[in-house]
Amino acid sequence: MQLGISPPCPYRYMASRLGDGELERRYFDWCATQISRRLLELSPDELWSRAQQNPKADPALPPDPRIAAAHSEYTDLVQRLTLSVAQELQLPSIKQWRKEYLRDPARFERDMLASAPDSAGTRESPHL
Repeated sequence: MQLGISPPCPYRYMASRLGDGELERRYFDWCATQISRRLLELSPDELWSRAQQNPKADPALPPDPRIAAAHSEYTDLVQRLTLSVAQELQLPSIKQWRKEYLRDPARFERDMLASAPDSAGTRESPHL
């Protein structure tokens, strides 16, 4: 055994072979996981308070006509709450995330819903 040389990281090898579409899917999976975890940490009162706030829309994103056409109070509440938490977490841009993911994919793999351990304790994703 040679000292100072670490074995190759299987996640890094796998990440280097992913296409842009798969990296984008993993980015959205990771972001959704971060938002979901934060929502679960909030009390019902905090959830309600945040949902009543009107977070600023991200100017980098074009308006989504499907959201504008939604008339459901529940949908509007969930949208406001999700935007509030996403802004609080200051999630990285996909460009920054991709750079960091390709450098150290294991750091992100454990925080993806699609990569969560199943009942047998494995981390197989049905989407891979």
